[in-house]
Amino acid sequence: DLAQDNATGWLDWERPDHELAAFVARLIALRRDHPVLRQRAFLHGRPGGDGARDIVWRRCDGAEPSDADWHDPAFRCLCAELRLAAGGDAAGEEAPAVYAIFNAGPAVQAALPALPAGRFWRLLLDTAHPSQEPCRQDKARIGVAQGTVLVLAEAAE
Repeated sequence: DLAQDNATGWLDWERPDHELAAFVARLIALRRDHPVLRQRAFLHGRPGGDGARDIVWRRCDGAEPSDADWHDPAFRCLCAELRLAAGGDAAGEEAPAVYAIFNAGPAVQAALPALPAGRFWRLLLDTAHPSQEPCRQDKARIGVAQGTVLVLAEAAE
C-alpha cells in the first residue's frame, strides 16, 4: 500500500497553509484564463492559422533541441512555446501564446522568443517567487532560478 497514514499525509485543518492555497488558486486562474493551457487536441508542432507552430520546444538559449540534447543528462532546462492546436477544437480562435520554462538544473538566463511589434511577454508565474504579481518582460532574456517553473503569456501593448 502506498498510502501514508502518518504525518506525511495528514492535513492540519486547524492551521491551513494559506500561502499554498493562494498559490493553487493562482494556478487554477492561470489555466482558466489561458485557453492554450486547456486544449483537448494534441500538439504536433504543425503550423496553425497564424502560420506559427502549435508547440515549439526550446533550450534555454532559445534554440530548438537537437537529437543529442534530448539524450543529454545535462540538458536540464526545457522551454515550450504553446499556441492553439493546429486543426484542434479552437482552430480559428485567437488566444495568446504561452511560454513555459521548466528548469531542473542550476539558475540560468533563458531567451524569450521574439514577438511581433506591439506584443510583449508577461510573466504570470514564477515558482521561486509564488506570490509575485504578474509583470511585463521587456528584455530578451529572463532569469530562471534553480529548480523552478516560469509561465509567461503573450500580451498586447
